[in-house]
Amino acid sequence: MSLPPATVLALTIGLVLVIGCNGAGGNQAGTSAGALHVTASGGDDTSALQATIDAAASGDTVEFARGDYRLDGVTLKSGVTYRGQPGAVLHASGNQPIFTVKADDSHDIVVDGLAFVGTGADPTTGAVALFGTAAANSVDRITIANSTFENNGLTCDYLKNSRIVDNAFRNIGATGTGIHGYHLDGSILAGGTFTNVYQAIGLVFGGAPDQGRNVVVADNVGTGISRMGIEIIGSDPVYPGETTNLLVEGNHFAGWRKLAADGDTSAYSIVTDGGSGTRVLDNYARGNPNRGYGIELAGRDAVAKGNYLDGFSTGIIAYSAGSVIEDNNIINYASASTSTYDRSDVIVQNNTSDPSIPPPAAARTRGQHSRGPYRHVTSFP
Repeated sequence: MSLPPATVLALTIGLVLVIGCNGAGGNQAGTSAGALHVTASGGDDTSALQATIDAAASGDTVEFARGDYRLDGVTLKSGVTYRGQPGAVLHASGNQPIFTVKADDSHDIVVDGLAFVGTGADPTTGAVALFGTAAANSVDRITIANSTFENNGLTCDYLKNSRIVDNAFRNIGATGTGIHGYHLDGSILAGGTFTNVYQAIGLVFGGAPDQGRNVVVADNVGTGISRMGIEIIGSDPVYPGETTNLLVEGNHFAGWRKLAADGDTSAYSIVTDGGSGTRVLDNYARGNPNRGYGIELAGRDAVAKGNYLDGFSTGIIAYSAGSVIEDNNIINYASASTSTYDRSDVIVQNNTSDPSIPPPAAARTRGQHSRGPYRHVTSFP
């Protein structure tokens, strides 16, 4: 879109759009090249915002001014950044997610600094839904950052080479999950805070090739969880290579509420039987001393190391041959600190049960990860 310098366009319906372009006369105050500024209308903004997005070019930024936007199923465009000023709140006005994408054309998208408020009518539906396929340019190289989700979380399928980082999720229903995804590949879920959600993160792998590689779930913090902090599972029947080099590191969960059935209150259920190279490192969890597991572990040569678990019925339980449970501190357990599920081919060594060792702090403040950049994600752009 080419406009003279400092041109101002006003849409007469819905949102107000201001486009600033560099030129001989310079920029208008508060505008930049490729920036499309939108303002809430006070009514339903779906059609007007969609028109703005459809008119955007690759490399443009859609900037949301402070205000309350009513939206129902807006489709994001590839190559565009969607950024909110402080106080920009996007409310679901119908049954569809607030933001969706095209399955066959959804790449190089950035969503930054926006607040999403779902209806909560169906907490299993995401306020942002990133559903794609294994094809190139489908849900590829997407960043969702510095945003908040209330009543509904984020859902995805075949998300690849992407970052879901430094977001906050809260009050997501009796059965809702903050981040729920299938078939991730080469992606990072890090720095999230989860408050009063049924489950923080739930990922499902298997049944398809070329997925589950180099996924990192790190530095997430949660309280007020009902079911599991982080659940990562494979398919049934087991699919070979469900995950490769999966890393679950430095997460911190405490303060369970409304406990589910005994086996469903695990802090970390990392069970991809067809996976390899799984590492569950330096995580913390404090749970009810009589309920559930601190860590469930499966996959070829999976390792649980350096974790600190306080409470739970069993601290760490491993299901697969060659798994390693070592150098963990497990206290206040009801039944056992570790379990090999009657296997003789699991290594259990150098674990302690020392309550005098101080627990790690949930010190991962948003935007400040101790482990970044994540060198393990070799395919990340």
